[in-house]
Amino acid sequence: MPLFGKKKDKPENRLEELLLGASNDVTKRAQFYKALLDSDVFCIGEPKGSTAPDKEGSFQTTENTEFSFYAMDLKGEKVGAIFSSLARMKEALGDDFKNARWIRTSARNMFKAIHPQLPRIFLNPRCSFGHEFNDKEIQLVIEGRLSELDSNLGVQSRGDYETRQPQELPQAFMDVLMKYFDERGDIADAFVSEVSVPSRNEPWHLMFGIRLRNRAKTRFGEILAGIDRIAKAKLPSDKRMVDIIEVVSEANIEKWFGQTQPFYKKN
Repeated sequence: MPLFGKKKDKPENRLEELLLGASNDVTKRAQFYKALLDSDVFCIGEPKGSTAPDKEGSFQTTENTEFSFYAMDLKGEKVGAIFSSLARMKEALGDDFKNARWIRTSARNMFKAIHPQLPRIFLNPRCSFGHEFNDKEIQLVIEGRLSELDSNLGVQSRGDYETRQPQELPQAFMDVLMKYFDERGDIADAFVSEVSVPSRNEPWHLMFGIRLRNRAKTRFGEILAGIDRIAKAKLPSDKRMVDIIEVVSEANIEKWFGQTQPFYKKN
């Protein structure tokens, strides 16, 4: 699950805990999606008509409530911006937060309102951690098709996945990636395989396993954000589906990467 930003802030709620967990472990995506469908999220806006805000200054809406929302400018593009908590909204808006009006409603209602007008929707843009939803994710959330967002509501077993040696590695991407690892100096070694989930028709794509030299000193979210930037710069748009996990034991490595030797090892 692509995650952008640095994980410097503590999660405010269960949804944020699961977002951070899902970014590091592909087996936890189902829990995040389920929590998303069950959670209220926030956006900048207000309902149409004469509706009074609650004591926090927000507007709680239902499925039939019409509301206007404000697009956020992100690198010159207008995007849909939703937030998993008011803390994340404050982080994104800074001093402008004190004068903002916001909507609180279910994630499904929010996507229904925003997606027809803005195809790109970001959870927690300009924040220390967040996620960009692709078109398929948005549509499945709107339709409540949780089984297709992930085929198992619990943690999936290794048997639900298929792994294999990469058929072809994008060399330009790999070269920049290894240079990035060298510059950081905090990565012990890294592994790569290809993974697929046939039960949800997920195509074969690259999976990277990163082992840190010192987990106490390195934020894994920083590494995720760096790899995400490199992928966007060096991979074609149809090849940017990349899973990244932190490996912490030999058993972890064998589970996902078999007998593969690391493609990168710190000298």
